[in-house]
Amino acid sequence: MPAAPAASSPSRGYLHCPTCRSTNVIPSGFSCRTLLGALGEVRIDHHGVHLDPSVPPCEGGADIAIEYRCLDGHRFRVRLRTTYATTSAFTQTLPCPERGQSGRR
Repeated sequence: MPAAPAASSPSRGYLHCPTCRSTNVIPSGFSCRTLLGALGEVRIDHHGVHLDPSVPPCEGGADIAIEYRCLDGHRFRVRLRTTYATTSAFTQTLPCPERGQSGRR
């Protein structure tokens, strides 16, 4: 019986804030929209767990986003989008919080 191929070693990289390039980033939220054309979105953030069944479906796939905040308060989202068996990954910069609010906890 032939030996199974060995699993590759995991590659490691650091996530950088797209605004200031800091590697001091922490996850602050997660959302998943509509798998396989069903309506709805599940969101987990500092307000708790939310389910919105009225969110329209993605185009034939799924949309998963993890939101991050760097220690300077910049916000961004890493999004994985699957459309018709192809998955793309991209980063979105989000608006900064109002003045007077700090990204530090």
